[in-house]
Amino acid sequence: MRLTCPLGSMYREKLYMRYLTLNPKLKLQRQTKEEIMAKDVDLRIIKTIDDYTPQVGQEVTWTVQIVNDGTDYADNVSVTDLVPEGMSFVSSSVEGGNIDAANGVWSLGGGLAGGETTTATITMVVTEDDGSLITNNATVHTDSHDCNPYNDNSPIAVNPWTPIHADLAVVKTVSDSTPSVGDTIEWTVNVTNNGPDTAWGTMVSDTLPEGVTFLGARASSGHYDFATGKW
Repeated sequence: MRLTCPLGSMYREKLYMRYLTLNPKLKLQRQTKEEIMAKDVDLRIIKTIDDYTPQVGQEVTWTVQIVNDGTDYADNVSVTDLVPEGMSFVSSSVEGGNIDAANGVWSLGGGLAGGETTTATITMVVTEDDGSLITNNATVHTDSHDCNPYNDNSPIAVNPWTPIHADLAVVKTVSDSTPSVGDTIEWTVNVTNNGPDTAWGTMVSDTLPEGVTFLGARASSGHYDFATGKW
């Protein structure tokens, strides 16, 4: 549902006729109805991103759409869309006008007719993760009176993260590689994290082979489940 302009195109003729009725002797001096009445312009901005949880070093693409839900032409349309902290500009493409990345301004180079839509895509790279959200806000502007300013902004928040680099190594040895039937043998499994980061949720799968019977297990950390073969 769209909020219609208080002085939209439906009301112009009635208001104009009333103006003439109340002022029959007043000279209009060749003024047109468009000069007397307000325009029906309602710009709406929609902003999306292709990944709301990007990792540091990853490129993301923002899509910005401007829609004129009104019936009249919106003059001199532009969008303010600054590059947020934690990201750097890479490239952009627009259906109309041009983008000044340094100042964060997309100028259409003109206006937008009623009912029309235009789109821009902006690619940025995530440069840092300080533990907080990165918020980017786009705002559309026009020299015409916009009868519904509440849809002129589109803030988007993304949650960047830093990838974890762990290097796990597992070494398994046996106490007797040539046992006889009935002998007791012991397997030793060593897991090492060569880093540099902590490896979370580490698990080792070690199912006993046929021909042996489980007697028991001990672990320096965690617990070995014989039924599932998982440590």
